Amino acid sequence: MNDRRGWLLDPRLLLIGGALLGIGLGLVIGWLVWPVTYYDTDVYDLRADYQDEFVVMAGALYALERDVGAARQWLALLSEPQTPRSAESIVVEVAERYIARGASPTDIGHLVSLAEALGSVTTPMQPYLSGQQP
Repeated sequence: MNDRRGWLLDPRLLLIGGALLGIGLGLVIGWLVWPVTYYDTDVYDLRADYQDEFVVMAGALYALERDVGAARQWLALLSEPQTPRSAESIVVEVAERYIARGASPTDIGHLVSLAEALGSVTTPMQPYLSGQQP
C-alpha cells in the first residue's frame, strides 16, 4: 500500500498529469464554454501582411476578369472610414513593397497590371509593364 502511494506522489508524474489536465481544461473552456466569436469585423482590421495578400488577390481577380470596377470595390474595403485611401495608393504601396522585397513575379505582375489599369504606374513598376520582368 505504501509503495503505491509513493508512486502516485512522484513529482514527475504529478507534473505531467497537471500539464495534461491544464491543457485539457483549457481546450474545453476555450472551445466549448467560451469560444471566440467574431462579428462586425472589417477587412481594414486585418493585420498588415493579410491586407497585402488581400490586395494581391484583388490583382489576381483583375488579371482574370479585367474588371477595374470590381477591383476598386474590393480595394475600397481596405480603406478605413476615418482615413479613406484611394485604390490607386493602396495598390502602389503594396506593389512597391513587393518589388523591393523581391516577391513572386506573378504577384508583382498582377499588382502592376492592376496599377496600370488604375492609372498609377510608378518608376519601380516600369520593368514589369506588359508582362516584361527584369
